[in-house]
Amino acid sequence: MADAAFDTLTVSKDLQDAGIEARHAEAIAMAVKQAQGDLATKQDIALLKTDIDQLRTEVKSDIDQLRTEVKSDIDQLRTEVKTDIGQLRTEVKSDIDRLKTDITWIKWSMAIMIAIMLGGFSILAS
Repeated sequence: MADAAFDTLTVSKDLQDAGIEARHAEAIAMAVKQAQGDLATKQDIALLKTDIDQLRTEVKSDIDQLRTEVKSDIDQLRTEVKTDIGQLRTEVKSDIDRLKTDITWIKWSMAIMIAIMLGGFSILAS
């Protein structure tokens, strides 16, 4: 992340001048240099913010596109369901009309059979 220059020699000398033993001063300077590599600079953070903003824009665009696709799919499904319901109503009405016709035919057939049987009974009774 951070590429800032860190002069371990200068830091080590400054620590030695402050009274720290040379080997300890060198170890401290090296430890600080290694730790500094894990720190984010303002530039790193700015790049990260840019990446996040770009990702946010892409995700928002993807969500909007999905929302549009889902709405379209729902509208298409709604149309298909309405069409299917209309066809089903037509078929049921046709079946009901056919049943009414069959029932009417059965009624007439029964009436004729009853009339024939009554006529037969009348003939037998006389």
